[in-house]
Amino acid sequence: MKVAVTGASGLIGSALVPALKSRGHDVVRLVRRAPAAPDEVRWDPASGQVDLAGLAGTEGIVHLAGAGVGDKRWTEEYKREIRSSRVDGTRTIAEAAAALDPLPRVFVCGSAIGYYGDTGDRAVTETAPAGPGFLAGVVVDWEAAAQPARDAGIRVPLARTGLVVSSQGGAWKRLLPIFKLGLGGKVGSGKQYWSFISLEDEVAALIALLEDDAYEGPVNLTAPTPRDQRRGHRRHGPRARSAHRAPGARLRPQGGARGVLRGRARKSARTACGVGGARVHLA
Repeated sequence: MKVAVTGASGLIGSALVPALKSRGHDVVRLVRRAPAAPDEVRWDPASGQVDLAGLAGTEGIVHLAGAGVGDKRWTEEYKREIRSSRVDGTRTIAEAAAALDPLPRVFVCGSAIGYYGDTGDRAVTETAPAGPGFLAGVVVDWEAAAQPARDAGIRVPLARTGLVVSSQGGAWKRLLPIFKLGLGGKVGSGKQYWSFISLEDEVAALIALLEDDAYEGPVNLTAPTPRDQRRGHRRHGPRARSAHRAPGARLRPQGGARGVLRGRARKSARTACGVGGARVHLA
């Protein structure tokens, strides 16, 4: 099928695009600059503009674009960018999907397990309510912005992704050198959960959501067994069994990689749908 991808140059998108092509899909990448290749289509989420002619015949859309949560310190300005890049971008591409004729069959919308907020050691599934806090509020509005596609009758899976583990980018790329230097000791109690997923499994899960009509609505994309920060730091690097320990009471969450290291992550249980919490093997 012809598949349009936003965020194609990001960590997940840059792995997803070649995987889609290897399965015979015709991929177009949405870019915010003037297109420089035949497979690029212009869009401008800030102004709500999309080149609909370039998306003609699109059967599937995978929307991954958004400012990185772990890229910068969470100043008030950057928090506004995190929200607007996700909410406005999602609304823009969802409205574009709804305006296409014929309609796409599926709109896979990137999302996050930040939806659940801090749940401590309580596992959550897709039926759990939204939690409190900035990220949870962003995710609620982010997912709601896909409504124009739903209203048009397009299938909309919401890919609630955990911490993507890859040395190639994202928060994990920033944390891995710390572990390898032996400085990745536990933070505070070390009981903060990391519900993670490998980049390979994330790509496989997104393809499953795209190709399988059984998936619709929220789907947790995480490994089957979340790790707490204490156990997680011991598994990385030759000197990962560090004696260094940061007292949690003296730390303040600043967002970016530091916020991910300290923060109380969500503990996601295996989803009943069979994607979140499970290694996905594609036929």
